[in-house]
Amino acid sequence: MSFGGPIDSMINSQKGNRRLLVGRKKLKEIQENYKASSKGELKFKEPTEDDKIALQRILEKREREQRRKRGITLLVTATIVILLLYLLYSGDFSSIIEFID
Repeated sequence: MSFGGPIDSMINSQKGNRRLLVGRKKLKEIQENYKASSKGELKFKEPTEDDKIALQRILEKREREQRRKRGITLLVTATIVILLLYLLYSGDFSSIIEFID
């Protein structure tokens, strides 16, 4: 018995969804996997001296880059603030008005 049109599409969609459910894991199986993995403690290998030195160099390089970025940001911000304060206290807004026009 085929109705055609939208009903046929609905039936095919339901069949497809049912087929997708067959391959899925059940919630209980997923929870058991998490419980089993959380019982044991993680074991990491001890870093060698070369690994420690390499990590230290990487951290020092990252710190230098962050310090440089902070310095540049501070310099640019201070320059803008000083320029704005100078323009505010000098009272000479004619150059700004000409620039806007």
